Amino acid sequence: MTKLSNLNKRDARFEDVTYYTPQNARAVGIVGEVVLVDENGNVIIGGLGGGGGVGGDSYSNLKGDFTTTANTGTKTFDIIGPSYVVEAGHIACGSVKRISSTGGVFGVELTAVTVTSITGGYVVTVADEDANFATTDTIIANIVGPQRAYDIALDGEKTLPQITPQGHYIDPVNLISSAQNLTGPFTDVGGEIDGRSYNSGIVYVNVDINGATDVAFKFLVKHESAGAEEYPMDPGKWSLRDATTTSTGGIKTLDSDVDDLYAIPFEIDNATPYLQLQVGAPVTAGTAGNLGQLDSVVYTLGYK
Repeated sequence: MTKLSNLNKRDARFEDVTYYTPQNARAVGIVGEVVLVDENGNVIIGGLGGGGGVGGDSYSNLKGDFTTTANTGTKTFDIIGPSYVVEAGHIACGSVKRISSTGGVFGVELTAVTVTSITGGYVVTVADEDANFATTDTIIANIVGPQRAYDIALDGEKTLPQITPQGHYIDPVNLISSAQNLTGPFTDVGGEIDGRSYNSGIVYVNVDINGATDVAFKFLVKHESAGAEEYPMDPGKWSLRDATTTSTGGIKTLDSDVDDLYAIPFEIDNATPYLQLQVGAPVTAGTAGNLGQLDSVVYTLGYK
């Protein structure tokens, strides 16, 4: 608990005060509280704004930084919810106003200030105040505090990704729930891949070849989910090792008819909403029970 006392007040002579308005006009009179400024117009000790020149920033219940309540029949008021430890100096170097039930505005005497911690905030005692507060009094407090942290995300002049690249990633997702047979025509492998907000991904495929030959894959892109229009993806945007690419339709056919694991990376430039992987096996020598199949297909998406 910190107490400030024996603070003397001196009425400033007008010729001692140099004050310029924000429009750089020299003051020609004094109305209300005197505001002291330096040669550059910076406030040294603020009035209702509070504390601009003693270091730090101004905090106020008017701005929602905390709430204030006058304690009836006492010379105390509560400050609840400030974001820092409030001390007597923060109060004394700011400004506190009392608004009566009739709308009168009165300055609160801050020459003897005591601050005591309570749950969620502080009780402020202003021992030199002329009279106890009434039930209907409203307290407006503008007090000094530490410099506010600069939140770059709130700077309207900067553009930032909503999610950092390091955190822009999804865990592996199963594209099929059970093995899928390779039976000839191109068919969808599971559902769509939602590529919105990502620019890269990998599909992991476990091929169980059995009697299948010439197993081939292709990607289709869509501008809307479940849309009827499906466009062959540029084969340069994805790769499949040990495969021959057919320019028409961007099909990639495996060169070897063997069981193998394939990682199929793709790039979508953060502009492809939906993708559909398809697989086909034009030549199927196997019979029922000996058909080739995809044992598992899993994908991940990321941002780089």
